[in-house]
Amino acid sequence: MRLDVIEKNPCNYPLDKSIFAINIVAFEEFADLIGADKIKIMRPLNDRLINFYRSYGFIYQKSKGSEPEHLWKYL
Repeated sequence: MRLDVIEKNPCNYPLDKSIFAINIVAFEEFADLIGADKIKIMRPLNDRLINFYRSYGFIYQKSKGSEPEHLWKYL
């Protein structure tokens, strides 16, 4: 299962620092329901985001062949 787009709200919001964590919990639960064993975050925009996603246990994968750059995590 893959996540192609996730964006931050441009306005200040009390849950700003928790939005990604909330989304990943929901994403992992849905992946479990459909029997997915791995999730991917596609095409990270920069090194800062790559490091942020790594802090949640994702592993960075450079582009190879026809597969674009992404981060992945086994469930």
